[in-house]
Amino acid sequence: MSQRLEAELALVRTAFPDLEFLADGLWARVPAYPMPEGWGLEHAEIAFQFRRDSIAEEPYGFWVSPPLTLPGGGTPTNTSGPVATGFGNNFQQFSWAPDGWAPAVDLRCGTNMLNWVRSFRKRLAEIG
Repeated sequence: MSQRLEAELALVRTAFPDLEFLADGLWARVPAYPMPEGWGLEHAEIAFQFRRDSIAEEPYGFWVSPPLTLPGGGTPTNTSGPVATGFGNNFQQFSWAPDGWAPAVDLRCGTNMLNWVRSFRKRLAEIG
C-alpha cells in the first residue's frame, strides 16, 4: 500500500473512525454514514473505492445499503442497483463526481478522500 493511500485512509478515519478498508479492490465502507433528512433513515452503510493513484485519478460514485427509495416510492435519479461491492451485493450505486478535484502532494492542502466522503451528503441531499 502506498504512503499516500495510508495517509488518505488515516485522514478519512479522523472523521469516520469506523471506516473499514479492503485492500483487494481498494474498497472502503462507513457502516453508519449519517443521512440527510428525507430518506427516513438516520444512518446507512456507504461504500466507495480509493484509486491507486489518488493524485492522478479522481474518484467516482458511491454505493448505499440498504437501497434508497424516494418518499413517494420511486428510485432516485442517476442510481442503479442492486449492485455488488467488495462488501456484498445489496448496494445501490449513486452517480457522483467530485467538483474541482485538485489534490496536492500534501493531502491537507488540496482535495482529498475525506473531502470526497463528506461530499456524499450533498449528493444524498438532492432527493429526487
